[in-house]
Amino acid sequence: PWSSCGNWWNTACCNVTAQNGSCTPVEEYWYRRVLQQTDDIWEAGGVQWEIVGFTALAWFLTYLIIWRGLHNSGKVIWFTALFPYVVLSVLLVRAVTLPGAGRGLLYYVTPQWEKLTKPTPWIDAGSQVFYSYGLAMGTLFALGSYNKYNHNCLRENERILPLKKRKSLTSHESPETCQVDKKAVRGVSGGPEGGRKSLLTNFRFSGREFRESLTNPF
Repeated sequence: PWSSCGNWWNTACCNVTAQNGSCTPVEEYWYRRVLQQTDDIWEAGGVQWEIVGFTALAWFLTYLIIWRGLHNSGKVIWFTALFPYVVLSVLLVRAVTLPGAGRGLLYYVTPQWEKLTKPTPWIDAGSQVFYSYGLAMGTLFALGSYNKYNHNCLRENERILPLKKRKSLTSHESPETCQVDKKAVRGVSGGPEGGRKSLLTNFRFSGREFRESLTNPF
């Protein structure tokens, strides 16, 4: 539903192709369908019972895990811990086999140093720090209390942190390769010219790079 503009939550500003002052379908789906954000700060809006229900369910499951402890959760903890990595691996393998995957990975690993002079990436980085280390810390402390008194926490961090960073990179590599496959190779509405405009707008490729990508996507 977030890929089109014909839904009840979309406005006249929704545009599936233009990346200027218009709103994308994804933005309107998130703000107007999921959050149902009001147009005025003085309008509180209603309670989103879908979000309340899923949040309550997530915290209830978290409570059950903390209450029973990791060692008493049985083999289910192996599934819940490892299954997301299996899914990410499958998505990554599928993504890298798509046409134009090399372009997507190249765009992903190419830094844009001029962005560091703007406040937006720093604000996003600071927000991510709070998300990673500020929320639900009580749960981590409760789970850590099940360890032995002389448990080597430093050694555990040395093992977990590289895996966490590898997981973050893997979860971003798949969308990047699929994004280029969809927009650059398979095309968008408007024919070749529409695909060219989408590529130049979203990824800031030059006309020469666009022509080269058609003959040699990797």
